[in-house]
Amino acid sequence: MRKILNLFLPIFLFASPSSGADKIPEGDLIPVKRVQSGDQTLELYTGVPYHIINKDHFLDNNDWHPNFQSQEKLSSDPNYIYQIWYIKETGETKGTYKILNRQNNTTSKLHFLFNNDEKGLIELEPTDRQASDPKYAYQTWKFRDMGDGTFKIIKLAHGNHPKSFLDNTDDWKLSLSAYDNQPSESFFKNQIWRFRPVGYTFTVNIDNFTYPNSTELLEKSDKQVSLLLKAHIDNRDSAAEYSEQFFQKKDLKETFALSFKENIKAIVKTTLEVQIPFTVSQKTELGLEAGFEAGQTTTTERLTSIEVRKDVKVPPHTYVQIESYVKFVNDLKLPFTARATIKAEVDRLAKDNDTARAKVKNPNSVKHFLKDSDFKVKKITGVNGNAVLAKLTGTFTGSYGIDSYTNLTDPYGKDAPKS
Repeated sequence: MRKILNLFLPIFLFASPSSGADKIPEGDLIPVKRVQSGDQTLELYTGVPYHIINKDHFLDNNDWHPNFQSQEKLSSDPNYIYQIWYIKETGETKGTYKILNRQNNTTSKLHFLFNNDEKGLIELEPTDRQASDPKYAYQTWKFRDMGDGTFKIIKLAHGNHPKSFLDNTDDWKLSLSAYDNQPSESFFKNQIWRFRPVGYTFTVNIDNFTYPNSTELLEKSDKQVSLLLKAHIDNRDSAAEYSEQFFQKKDLKETFALSFKENIKAIVKTTLEVQIPFTVSQKTELGLEAGFEAGQTTTTERLTSIEVRKDVKVPPHTYVQIESYVKFVNDLKLPFTARATIKAEVDRLAKDNDTARAKVKNPNSVKHFLKDSDFKVKKITGVNGNAVLAKLTGTFTGSYGIDSYTNLTDPYGKDAPKS
């Protein structure tokens, strides 16, 4: 007898920095939309956090530095809150945006990246300038796709000022340059910016495990048979049928291991629904408390009760011997494919220029993060509602019961000994 069992393996837990998902209504949040540049749609999204990077240095609001406060610069130091930036659509002119940052831990609202002509600085200011403001264009930006996930950040022309490009000076300070650096020039990369999505946390459900060639691999595997029950009924002196129920239970230690080729460690919660092929056990639950790094094997053990319950009917003048067995497989290795359903939360930008932890409703922005994260899932197969679907591969290894059976025999015939 062979059965397929759904085996639930919850849960890998990592503390989330914020768990207030959906405490703010979706309508109060900035929509997560792709950024536009003319008729081109860019692989950038409004309303979600980014690191903005030039030459491996992070755009930093520098508020933490006592000598350079309010002067935006580039930093190699890990000052997380000072290096988190958001893009917000202006709503006035297509393809124009504002860039926001919280500035420090005491600031209730995000501030706006601003070209301060009077000081000759790129800095943050709290005022959300409207189109009627003479300095509206000072905090309004466009983006140009430079390929390979990089962009130029362009300051709009205003007054006597032509459009200009956000530029990294050689001393890691920011400036605006009216000159559009060309690829052939040594300082070309000073205007090339990479937007790396940050701060996402995931819930992942892994199911739909399939095992190619599992029957063939089972046939070649190492197996052993264990006797669970041995009994006999001597009904030779009776002219009536005799019935009896036999019951035996035995605990067996079973071992299961999973190894993924993909890295799925950078997760808040992962639930696995693993179909264990050929198992004789009843449905059960196993708990795992670690994510998977690529190539890492996670092993769990359990004691499983194998039960034999057999109703035996013995005809008149008959002797019957009952023997029940369980078949056990050792280190059965099965390659598998599985489906990962990935949902995300992140600190999203609200319409009042604050942030709130919330679910990401746009699965394409989740895909954007997955491409540039420690969650090394390359085979993204599609989307389903708010979720991203990905294909995972790996190896299942198991030592467990795969079959049970009972033999009824009359080994002695009429010469059987009297019971």
